[in-house]
Amino acid sequence: MLRIEGSGDRAEVSRRVVAILDEFGYVGEQVESPVIVDRWFDAASSDALSQEEAQVLAQRWTDEMLAEHVIETREPLLSLLPGMLFEGLRTAARTGATEDIKIRIDEPGLRRALDPTEAGVVIRWLRGKLT
Repeated sequence: MLRIEGSGDRAEVSRRVVAILDEFGYVGEQVESPVIVDRWFDAASSDALSQEEAQVLAQRWTDEMLAEHVIETREPLLSLLPGMLFEGLRTAARTGATEDIKIRIDEPGLRRALDPTEAGVVIRWLRGKLT
């Protein structure tokens, strides 16, 4: 859950936030009623938030690749992808450079873990997703 407070047209701000979340692969919606959340991430816990974001994106992207027949099984990609995403997300969180998040694709790791043909297709898919 992302809590946003501020002035301005709430509906417009909400639309913009949902659009940005969509660009990052998340599903966003405005919640009208108060929601009790058992934890919030503050600036000191940005690594934990980046790790959680990496896990969520890795799961979604792996599911997309599976649905598009890019891969045949979730593993071992689901074990590799969060680590690749985490470093870029953590750097963005620490520096505030969220416009151009740099994700390094571990090509050697993918080539070791996947069939050579599948690794090539996954690398091209990831490059397309990250550009």
